[in-house]
Amino acid sequence: MPPLAAARLALLLSLALAAVPTVRAQAPDTLRLGAVLDALYADNPTLAAERLDARALARRGDQVGALPDPTASVMVAPYPILTARGTQRSQWRVEQMLPWPGTLGLRRDAADARAEAARWGGDATALDLARRATRAYADLVRTQEAADVVRAFQARLGAFAEAAAVRYEVGRGPQGAVLQVQLERQRLDERLITLARERDAAVQTLARVLDRPALTVGRVVAI
Repeated sequence: MPPLAAARLALLLSLALAAVPTVRAQAPDTLRLGAVLDALYADNPTLAAERLDARALARRGDQVGALPDPTASVMVAPYPILTARGTQRSQWRVEQMLPWPGTLGLRRDAADARAEAARWGGDATALDLARRATRAYADLVRTQEAADVVRAFQARLGAFAEAAAVRYEVGRGPQGAVLQVQLERQRLDERLITLARERDAAVQTLARVLDRPALTVGRVVAI
């Protein structure tokens, strides 16, 4: 083997064996799970509507448990009317309805029960949305880390491919190694495409949960 080819082969082999994945610096727009959940609790319209209904129902008990408003009536006669109290042209009346004993208490209890059910419903909705958001975030972390591993291996595979090509050119290596590298490259490319689709699906889930159709996600921090 010529000295130049041997030196090149040794260099490529050393790169293939020594290459390791580099750790990326955390970007300023890195997404964290805590920020996702905070945005969910603050901005999700479904959750906000259920909490608003619960607060409204919480005030319903005082309303249905109170006595009905008194009614006042005035009667004016065109001519004076002789009554037991003398001649009068108008009569004033104020009435207060008294419900059957216990009715108001039952109404209040029923309203409080509906308010409690509404609060529990809001909590259940919050937990379900948080579960969906956490699962989508975990998918983002998984696809991100898997893609990093695939790209790191692609870099090592590139160095190995050059080394295999040099060995084949100088007659020191089989052609099968070159073909195997090509097949592995294709498999890794397909794996990255699959991971990208899974990542897009996770981003879309987060966008729906957060009610942010134009949501974009950069790097994410592992949970």
